[in-house]
Amino acid sequence: MVFEIKRFNETKMVCVAFAGDVPVEVREALMSAGFSWLWYKKAWTAIQREDLTDEAIARMISEAAEGAAVRPVATKAEEKALHDEYMELIMQGESEKWRKFYEARIGTLVKLTDGRIVNIEKPRIQTDFCYGESGYDAAEAADRAYRARSSEDHFRRANLRELKSGIDFLSRNPELNCGYMENQHVVVSQAYYDRPRIAAIHYCSLFDRDGKKVLDEVSEEDRERLLEGYRKAYAAFEKRINAYLKRYGLSKVTSWTYWRDA
Repeated sequence: MVFEIKRFNETKMVCVAFAGDVPVEVREALMSAGFSWLWYKKAWTAIQREDLTDEAIARMISEAAEGAAVRPVATKAEEKALHDEYMELIMQGESEKWRKFYEARIGTLVKLTDGRIVNIEKPRIQTDFCYGESGYDAAEAADRAYRARSSEDHFRRANLRELKSGIDFLSRNPELNCGYMENQHVVVSQAYYDRPRIAAIHYCSLFDRDGKKVLDEVSEEDRERLLEGYRKAYAAFEKRINAYLKRYGLSKVTSWTYWRDA
């Protein structure tokens, strides 16, 4: 993990800036040590203290990163049992001709504490990118379209964005810096009206327009299970993307701009 520690004696601040994504375990360690995310510096900052030496900060980050790499992994037999259980549930009342359809949509399955199962659907690799412009931002849209078909890093980020957003939201990542998300919560609801044990994840308010609480947020244990599922889905999709790029590069990527209403 690459990071840089900077000190600003005039403000008595110490800052830690990372190159790339920061695992939730590292973010939690930083917050426990008194750091907070400062969006305009793109860094984690804290008031300088005697115990926050560069060596101590580096050791804390290293230990937290090691913890992030050691997570329980389900066995193949456990994964197959969960897969078979999900297929039995999803096929209730369905014709056998739909089996391949549902099989193809299975990505990463997460079993919640109450026995319900969430399917984090297997994502498709996106190769078409379009960007709207309204005249004043034509150059910016053209630049984004160019980067989409010329930058492998852009290709990876664009394809992994949705899964990364799920990880950030479930891990309460302060780097999101989205004020509206303070009122958004993780809710799991029934995905099919006639199959109560098949569940879907949503990010929404717990209250209706009158301020009455109508929904319950997931438990911390279920949040951790969903987070681990999203991490697993992210790693699997990243592996697929890297294999795709190794084989095709950006030869099949197309991008364009279009006029949108101002």
